[in-house]
Amino acid sequence: MSPATGIGYLKQGSRSQQQAWAILSELKVFHLLREYSPTLAGTVPLDLDLPGSDLDILCCTKNLDKFEEEVVQQFGKQAQFTISQKSIRGRLSVVARFDTESWPIEIFAQNTRVEEQPGWLHLKAEHRYLQQYGEQLHNQVLNLKRLGDKTEPAFCQALGIEGDPYEQLIKINLETERLTIRSITIEDAPALFGYRQDRHVNRYQGWIPESLQDAYSFIQEKCFPYVDVEDTWHQVVVTLKESEQVIGDMALHFTGEGAHIVELGIAFDSDYHGKGYAREAMDRLLGFVFDHFRREKAMANIDPRNESSIRLFKKLGFTEEAHLKESSVIRGEKVDDVYFGLLREEYKAS
Repeated sequence: MSPATGIGYLKQGSRSQQQAWAILSELKVFHLLREYSPTLAGTVPLDLDLPGSDLDILCCTKNLDKFEEEVVQQFGKQAQFTISQKSIRGRLSVVARFDTESWPIEIFAQNTRVEEQPGWLHLKAEHRYLQQYGEQLHNQVLNLKRLGDKTEPAFCQALGIEGDPYEQLIKINLETERLTIRSITIEDAPALFGYRQDRHVNRYQGWIPESLQDAYSFIQEKCFPYVDVEDTWHQVVVTLKESEQVIGDMALHFTGEGAHIVELGIAFDSDYHGKGYAREAMDRLLGFVFDHFRREKAMANIDPRNESSIRLFKKLGFTEEAHLKESSVIRGEKVDDVYFGLLREEYKAS
């Protein structure tokens, strides 16, 4: 599933998908909005629509005023047409709605790539879960929607995901016997600063916080808040189940190389070294990367002097693939990089 997919697949889909294709084609919606990367999201691509569902079209524009004017010009004479600019989860957006004989249509635009908009990320996450759990989940979600739930709350209820469904559906929240692994929040900055400034922890790390403000800035500016967006880093923290104490963090780099590789990183509070926590957490994260995100390969880039990290990744099944001499500069020092890799089939066989 990709924004480049267009709407052609609807023509061979279910009856409602075929009806959606027909009205979108008749109105030339995607052609008229082609400058704005129009992408169909919502329930129709997943065949989860009910009577009254609308066709949600996501767009990207650098000029919201110009976009609003063009939408009015192209669709302003449609029945029950409305359009406005509003702040949605902190981002100014244009939202237009109108009715057709067969479907209500909503056109949504932000000054954000469609691939980074929550509507698209929700669709990707829901699609992944349906692939993973199949018809049983599909039917559960449909039944909950018939009882009045919106799509995202219905998925979260069926999957047992707690918290704000519109946020948690596109974040990470995992458990092991002893640990919780969850997407980082701004409240984690003091703990992150506490152990990341420890020389035993940061010796081979590229980022060292010099102040608590550095930790806050890192979370706000460097950590993309949602998962599975190409060319972004998403940070998770590892906490003890019993106390909720943050004892480490792990990073996932969703590379743009065909969207099949995830690069991983890890840092743990030195007080919790030697207890098996890092292996337990990374093993759980790897399973999620391979099973949920369906990535084909995981990679790690490690300083060859970092013997403990090398041991960890080798225990998890990673093998050395390349040793690049003086390929990085960390705090003014030229250092080597060793690349380790693990294929999904290798992980499954271990």
